[in-house]
Amino acid sequence: MWVHGANVNTSVPGQPAATGYWDEAVLDIVGGSREEGRRVRGWLGDVDVSGGGRRSGNVSRYLVERYGFEPDSLSSYLSLLPSSNDAVLSFGPMDTLMTPAQHYIPTRLYNLIPHPAQDAGEKRKYIAVLTSRNADIPRAYVRDKYTKSWSAFDRLVAIVPPGGSIGLDDKLFSFFYLQSDTYPLSHLQNTAVRFETGVRVPEFRDLRANPRCLIESQILAFRVKWARMFATGVLGTPRKTTASSSPAPPQISTVALSSLGLPFDPYDPTSLPSRVLATGSAANFPSVVNVVGDIFNAPVFVPTSQVEAAQIEPYRNAPARGFPGRAAIGAAYVARWVWARDREGMGVGLVGFEEEGRRVLSKRWVATSGALLRTNVNGAVTPSTAVSLELVYPRVWA
Repeated sequence: MWVHGANVNTSVPGQPAATGYWDEAVLDIVGGSREEGRRVRGWLGDVDVSGGGRRSGNVSRYLVERYGFEPDSLSSYLSLLPSSNDAVLSFGPMDTLMTPAQHYIPTRLYNLIPHPAQDAGEKRKYIAVLTSRNADIPRAYVRDKYTKSWSAFDRLVAIVPPGGSIGLDDKLFSFFYLQSDTYPLSHLQNTAVRFETGVRVPEFRDLRANPRCLIESQILAFRVKWARMFATGVLGTPRKTTASSSPAPPQISTVALSSLGLPFDPYDPTSLPSRVLATGSAANFPSVVNVVGDIFNAPVFVPTSQVEAAQIEPYRNAPARGFPGRAAIGAAYVARWVWARDREGMGVGLVGFEEEGRRVLSKRWVATSGALLRTNVNGAVTPSTAVSLELVYPRVWA
């Protein structure tokens, strides 16, 4: 409903192109008439271009205790303080893959939003967001139909070979679209498609392959969406530039890729993130995290507080009692950043939100001589209850 100032194609005479403004035509449509559109405009107020740093007021304790706060993928993203080459994968009712974006290039292939915490003097930062609505619902459907429990689901994903079979020529593929998904698959719903040895089949001969094939298809869908997003140039330069000891990938001609229907080279790792930071209930499954690492060819990190909470209640999106939620941590980081920016001599404004968050955590680490942090309000400080911001899953649980 508002026009972003970075989009030079939408500049309107008399409007501040460097900031942003409400689109009057859209407001008229929302309101139903020009008069109602003006009323909506009055309710909204001015577009906040402070970069998330404007103090709006205090939230009353009644609202907190009465209604609480729903988990938010964007707040979870902020809680992980991702670097420019990281990707944040948030599992939930709707899976979300987010990454820092260097340029403002809007398209239907992804959602692009301004970074919610940035100083007015900084270069504009954005977050590219890929979503999949077919997330927890298909996973729960496959669990109920084929395994009856999450532990059995996790075990089948772990023990079934990649592609559902040991052989190289008889791989299995499945795609579950139980509800309408995002573009370009918005026309598919109430559909479950399976392929065995290249032929579409109503069901696999080995029913145990269904959980593994479902997870592979969900992560592969994100891999394809990521490649299409990267091709637009919104992420900037290639991500992986470090040397690798592995042999050089085979080169595939453009004609061959076009004949396969691929807009990208699946063997080219330069477009992939250097790390994947995973949150959400599905990230509690070591088998799922391994699949993410294999498909994105990157190490996967899971917050230690989530790892510890999963030992108590492993199969739920909300953290166990006493453990912090990622959305709450992200909101707290933003509140601390705004508070520090309002104080003189805190040094905020010279660095970005993520850099300031890492500086604070490093300062605390040094001040306490590397004392371990508790991951919950009731837990004891022990080596098993986690210290670091993240824990590598794939290599530990392989």
